[in-house]
Amino acid sequence: NAVEILLLIFGYMLVNRKTMYMNRGNHESLDMNVRSFHEGGGFAEEVGSKYDSTTFALFQDVFNLLPLATRINDEVLVVHGGLCRTSSSTLDQMRAINRKRAIPCAPQNAEDVLFFDLMWADPRANEGVGLSAVRGSGCCTFGPDVTRRFCEMNRLRMVIRSHEVPKTLSGVQVQHNGRLIT
Repeated sequence: NAVEILLLIFGYMLVNRKTMYMNRGNHESLDMNVRSFHEGGGFAEEVGSKYDSTTFALFQDVFNLLPLATRINDEVLVVHGGLCRTSSSTLDQMRAINRKRAIPCAPQNAEDVLFFDLMWADPRANEGVGLSAVRGSGCCTFGPDVTRRFCEMNRLRMVIRSHEVPKTLSGVQVQHNGRLIT
């Protein structure tokens, strides 16, 4: 029932624009949506069974318009995935990303890397940046030093991410000395 859930969310967003927000995540992309349900997708199949390919294309157009991040009270940043592997990204660079396109699968330049990492990066306990053993080709992990530097550079208190269910299965996982919440 992903279609109905998404339409309900859009309805809430229309009714009260100041309290309901939705960021773009890795599942709001064509390459994920055309995968089968068992491969982490299934949205294209569901829309196709209920409507048609034109409706699916409209959903994709809406997904491409969603923001990549939301800043709350000038001190908290909400993203889907994580922070950029270059560890020098700024909010201005995030705002400058051309998001009205597919999420890059093989980043070729700095903007693509930032876009990709905002969707796919995961935290790790160790300092620095590394490759993800879980997510696959090109995906990275970032340590507490990256989170601290990002927050300091951008004058943020913390980053909240929604990319995965916390390993604790408690619904919330606080990491990186309280500066990162999943």
